[in-house]
Amino acid sequence: MPSSSEIVEQTAVTYHWIMTVQTDDGRQATNDGRINGVPGVHTHETTFQVVRDAMKNVVETDHFTVVFFSLTPNQL
Repeated sequence: MPSSSEIVEQTAVTYHWIMTVQTDDGRQATNDGRINGVPGVHTHETTFQVVRDAMKNVVETDHFTVVFFSLTPNQL
């Protein structure tokens, strides 16, 4: 019987995300990347929070507004 980590690895889907934010002082930044998620385990909301937390490092502040967010499977 496969372990839970093997099951997650087998069912994980790679998503491509894009996020644009604007800081309180008017600066804007856009970044993108890939993130693995397991449908039925991870949600759009939890993935959004992970990406938003990553953007804190990009703009070097916790105070920003998300202007744009896209999350789609990374396949054609």
